[in-house]
Amino acid sequence: AEDGIRDRDVTGVQTCALPIYRAVTASDYETLLSANFSDIQAISVYGGEDMNPPRYGRVIISVDVAGAEGAPLSRKQTFYEFIKDRSPLTIQPEFVDPDFLYVHVSTDVSYNINTTTKTTTDIASAVRAAISSYNTTNLNKFKTTLYYSAMCAQIDHADASVIGNDTTVTIAKRIYPTVGVKFQSVVDTHNALSIESSLEMSGGSIHYGHTLTSTYITYQGNQAIIIDDAQGNILAATTSGSTVVATQKIGTIDYETGRLSFTNAVFDSYEGSYIELYLIPRAKNITAKQNTIIVVNDEDVTVNVVGVRR
Repeated sequence: AEDGIRDRDVTGVQTCALPIYRAVTASDYETLLSANFSDIQAISVYGGEDMNPPRYGRVIISVDVAGAEGAPLSRKQTFYEFIKDRSPLTIQPEFVDPDFLYVHVSTDVSYNINTTTKTTTDIASAVRAAISSYNTTNLNKFKTTLYYSAMCAQIDHADASVIGNDTTVTIAKRIYPTVGVKFQSVVDTHNALSIESSLEMSGGSIHYGHTLTSTYITYQGNQAIIIDDAQGNILAATTSGSTVVATQKIGTIDYETGRLSFTNAVFDSYEGSYIELYLIPRAKNITAKQNTIIVVNDEDVTVNVVGVRR
């Protein structure tokens, strides 16, 4: 590193740049593990003091191996045994699973039908390929940022006939509660969330926010979704057509930090293997911190194409 100084080590001491045989700095851990295990395709290392709450005396390691989401327990044990022997005696390595932050993309694309013989289906396929390429090149690993303008530019360049696009992004998190058991968990997006601004609570009229929604669940025997009330509360809300009625407070949401805390939820059932939570980010750029990986899956992309004459 510059001037012979590497990044701050996990004990807070600066060290000279020497051949790496033992792990002292965060980059040492990353280099040693990546160099010795070829199946590691992404790795993030940071001090336990950066966690919430802090875990002093620990170095936190998150790995994503090829062919899996995260790493199997057996591989993490192998990684641990390797790096433990190369760590300072006062530092305890701790492996945590990657925290996947899924992003749903919806884009309305306009193209000039006078400059191409391609169909709307052709253009939609090209746009999907462009978004997939952006995900592969820029995301799907630790410590990345989804830059909204860059992704929109890639959509515009999907085909020469594309005139422009109107694109929205939504954060999605997955939770895996045990049916019939009280669910207590913290879900962290690490991104500030949108807040409803024109809230009217007077006259007995209650307006529920739309920062948080979810896939359908069964709650207290009724079909329901999970919503927020724009006041920092998470609610289970029954649904009947277009009518939404809050049933019970089941947690809190911090719009500034993007952290959701579930404290009092017992779900009767839900479809599939997880409940998906949809959240509107405050900023269009979405950032991955610590052990977070941003992913835009092909099935989470909606493309609407309109041909215009110019």
